[in-house]
Amino acid sequence: MTTFVAQKTTTRNGNRLNNRIPVHMRIEMAAQSTSSTGGGSTTLERPKAAPEKNVKEKKGSSRANAGDWEIRLFNDPMNKREYVARCLMETCGLSEGQAFQIMMNAHQNGAAVVGTYAFEQAELYYQSLRGAGLTVDMVKVGDD
Repeated sequence: MTTFVAQKTTTRNGNRLNNRIPVHMRIEMAAQSTSSTGGGSTTLERPKAAPEKNVKEKKGSSRANAGDWEIRLFNDPMNKREYVARCLMETCGLSEGQAFQIMMNAHQNGAAVVGTYAFEQAELYYQSLRGAGLTVDMVKVGDD
C-alpha cells in the first residue's frame, strides 16, 4: 500500500521534494540527490504522519449514501452472444447459466439487468464490461 504525506519535505541539503510522490520514492530520490552531489551517506528524518481529520460526510454525498446500483446490458449487433456471456462470467463472476440467461434476455428484449451492486463494485463491473466492448449502463436503484 502506497502512502502519501501531505507536508513539505526537504532533504538535509535543502532540496525540496514533491509532495505527490510516494514516500518510498521520495526517500530514494533524496538519497540519490545527496550521493550525486559528491556527498557520502545521509540520514533522512522520518516524515511526520499527516494529522487525522475528523470529517463527517454530508448526507447527500455520493460515497456516503452510495446505495445500490444496477448494471444494465444492452443488445448490440457487434458482439457475438458467446463473447457477451463469457465476458459476464469472467468479469462479474456469474455462472454459465446465469450469464447465458442475461445475454439472451438482452438479445430478445433489448436490455437486461446484470445485477445490483454497491457503488464501487458496480463501477468496477461497468468499466470492465465497457472496456470489453459491451454496451452497458450503470443506474442508481431506488432514488429517494
